[in-house]
Amino acid sequence: MIYHLNSFFANPLDSIQNAAVLRSRIFAEQNIASKILTLEYNVEQNFYFGKNAPGIEFENMYDFFQRKKEYNRKPIMIYDIFKDEEYTYNEKEEGLIEVRKGNLYIALVELREDKSIRKIHYWSGERWAKIEVYDEKGFLSSEKIWHLGEILLIEKYFDIDGNMVIEKYYDSKENNKIPIRIILKERDGKIKIFFSENELQIYFLNTFLEDGDILIDDYIWGHSLEGIKENTKIISVIHDGTIATDKPGEISRAYSPLLTKKYNSRIVVQTEMMKEEFEKNFAFDKEFLNTIPVGFRKDNRRISVENGDKIIFIAFLFSAKRPKDAIQAFAYIKNEIKGAELHIYGNFNDKELPRSELYKLVNELGVEDSLYFRGFIQDMEKEYDDAKLMLCTSQKEAFGLGILEAISLGIPVVSYDIKYGPKELIIDGETGFLTKEEPLELAKKAIELLSDKAKYEEFSKNAYAHSFLFSKENYIEKWMNLLKEVEKEI
Repeated sequence: MIYHLNSFFANPLDSIQNAAVLRSRIFAEQNIASKILTLEYNVEQNFYFGKNAPGIEFENMYDFFQRKKEYNRKPIMIYDIFKDEEYTYNEKEEGLIEVRKGNLYIALVELREDKSIRKIHYWSGERWAKIEVYDEKGFLSSEKIWHLGEILLIEKYFDIDGNMVIEKYYDSKENNKIPIRIILKERDGKIKIFFSENELQIYFLNTFLEDGDILIDDYIWGHSLEGIKENTKIISVIHDGTIATDKPGEISRAYSPLLTKKYNSRIVVQTEMMKEEFEKNFAFDKEFLNTIPVGFRKDNRRISVENGDKIIFIAFLFSAKRPKDAIQAFAYIKNEIKGAELHIYGNFNDKELPRSELYKLVNELGVEDSLYFRGFIQDMEKEYDDAKLMLCTSQKEAFGLGILEAISLGIPVVSYDIKYGPKELIIDGETGFLTKEEPLELAKKAIELLSDKAKYEEFSKNAYAHSFLFSKENYIEKWMNLLKEVEKEI
């Protein structure tokens, strides 16, 4: 059996989660059984997974111990908890209900769209005392107990029958978010005690793993696999370019297990450049490293845009993607290409880079009438239909699926000359451009393409042809060859 190990599933899926889903689908097409395992707690992820990855085998650690898949009852509603006639409800805003008993403030209840309970925040004096979390299916899933409304003391997780199955204790003096002791009550009544989240995760994984199983680890920065069953074959997949520290030959602490073959049969990296750096800086054997991109080109047709100058930028909008640089570059482009538009796709990350900063920059540069924040769009096919050019301003890209999607349609990409993916997905001066990491330099090359129809057409054809190096057939062949090599060692 093959397992794909991940943290959790969100909505929308991020690039790492999408990579696991895509790989699982490809394995299924090749009649290879596999299942995705996730380790972090998230009561909504079953819904997210069903929405974004229908038909894929999936199991979450907490759901497994809570027996979530067995639950088939009605969801718990607010009137099931606060039954007394003395309780009064006050809707503060949609989906947020204040519960009082006489003049006493009891709780704040968060509701889902179907009016089932998502969370209950219980009030004591002037502070939160307890928070209950209800699963998407409707049962009480967990509760957190706080001291003085600030210090987390205990977390409890319940099965579908209301029995406590996991209990985590925290150090009240340290106000630490890392548990110091975890108690697991198994279905047969036996008690297991762990002293870290990682120990619990290993125990969960070992309940699935049998001799010779393969574990493809997409989550290597979040845990150690020490204690995993000895005959498990582990393939670690590197999804970003931050593995190295500032010191030559030194690896980030989060990735330190990669320095030894003790926990790995193979390591998968996204590009040949990354592979070469691993070989040079960390003395990995060539046979130990495999270059397999996170995705492949879709079976697309080349588009031809006769009219308009629509430029696209696709990214999760935080500092590492440098959306401000893309906006500044567009302001330069707009001065020369009057009909140009910039469409920015992706969710905001207001905690790290407030959208107000981006809006302010757009207004200061005077491009508000031709720059559009489009948000996250699941199916981008129609958006690509009238796109002329893509910009990439990231600090690093381990691969760059957005770039691959663009060139697969013959859309040239102008990118900063960064590690790693753009250097392989873009042939500088033939399929697109790689520039200095300055908005003006990016703009100059974009203007060069948009103002020269013949050159644009040539680059478009070249980009489309280049994308076939990243075909589905090549992706399948690489993974099948890797699995065969690992299976020989079993």
